[in-house]
Amino acid sequence: MFTKQEQRSCIKIEVAQGRSAQNCYQGLREACGDAALPYRTVARWVKLFREGRDAVQDSRRSGRPHVDNHTIQLLASLLDVDCRWVAWELAAEVGVCHKTVLHILHDILGYQKIAARLVPHTMTGVQQWQHYASAQDLLDRYQREDPFIVSHPPYSQDSAPSDFTFFPKLKMKLKGLRFERVSGIQSDSQAVLGSIKENGFHGASEAWRKR
Repeated sequence: MFTKQEQRSCIKIEVAQGRSAQNCYQGLREACGDAALPYRTVARWVKLFREGRDAVQDSRRSGRPHVDNHTIQLLASLLDVDCRWVAWELAAEVGVCHKTVLHILHDILGYQKIAARLVPHTMTGVQQWQHYASAQDLLDRYQREDPFIVSHPPYSQDSAPSDFTFFPKLKMKLKGLRFERVSGIQSDSQAVLGSIKENGFHGASEAWRKR
């Protein structure tokens, strides 16, 4: 079995002997069978060798554009403050092209898009501290049985019992449905939540406490 580079070497020799692209292709078909390079590829290499090309290896392709650390840190800081940015807004804010923003977000920072939010695969140090502080405050107030409103830590459902108690029930009922308007989603969601019996609410807080 001949590799692509070996076949290109054969084409190079054939071109040096004055053979046409058709003759080169027929020779490769006889030697390599179905593994031979396609005729259009053979014709392209014949043209390149006639124009003076010497190497049979593929030309080295340029990699991704260099991105300076300042741009990376700036994008990371913007998303730490508000994760609801969209790529074109970040591009305009930082002054780089849209593709560069996507490259930084996905390949360098390791962000992924979840529910229209760009979030990291793991929380940053600041987000972990906010997560701990909010969770501790919530637990203290829960133990005192005081009515309370606390801030929600970034990218965490631990402080929202409804996320893992009611949302699965809601998704099961609405799965597969399509809505043309937001009002349709709202009315159907309210109907599903309204159908949950009283005992379905009792376990939410206790489940969060054990979690």
